[in-house]
Amino acid sequence: NVMLVGSDLQMAGYKDDQTTQMQKRMIDALAGLPGVASVGYVNSPPLNLGGSDSYVYTDTTTTFKPTNYIVDAMNYKISPGYLEAAGTKLLAGRDFTSDDNKQAPRVALVNKQFAVKVFGSVTKAIGGHFKFWGDQRAEVVGVVEDGKYRSLTEEQQPAMFFSYLQYSSSETFLVVRYRQDP
Repeated sequence: NVMLVGSDLQMAGYKDDQTTQMQKRMIDALAGLPGVASVGYVNSPPLNLGGSDSYVYTDTTTTFKPTNYIVDAMNYKISPGYLEAAGTKLLAGRDFTSDDNKQAPRVALVNKQFAVKVFGSVTKAIGGHFKFWGDQRAEVVGVVEDGKYRSLTEEQQPAMFFSYLQYSSSETFLVVRYRQDP
């Protein structure tokens, strides 16, 4: 009972903050439809061609070269509500909220594999910090279950999720979960 709706807002002329505003309007409009249980945004759904990965560094790293990374993690931009719509369980911490915007400190959700490899455990990950995309830094506010990101036969791999309100993307995939067959 889930539907995936995709578009690229840049092709419709949206830029920067306009993109995020339109994505929010789309989420709100779909959430108001009869029978919709939950709606969430992701910039690139798992198992979709073109997923992105990035080197992750410890919080104490100062030289960002490939030999210094601790993991290579898949990365996604998601909205509050995406986890519920996608059926992804939150293992610890919290989901994103509308307060996780560009004015707030950078936050991330990570999967269990990331938490264990970077911090040693799910518990130690909450409140921990890591660096990515050069010298950007984020605090882990939640840990989600592991999933499949590139293929159904892959080994478990680290993944990190960022608030779409902190990092915009014109690629727009909305996951719409219905209470019944849509």
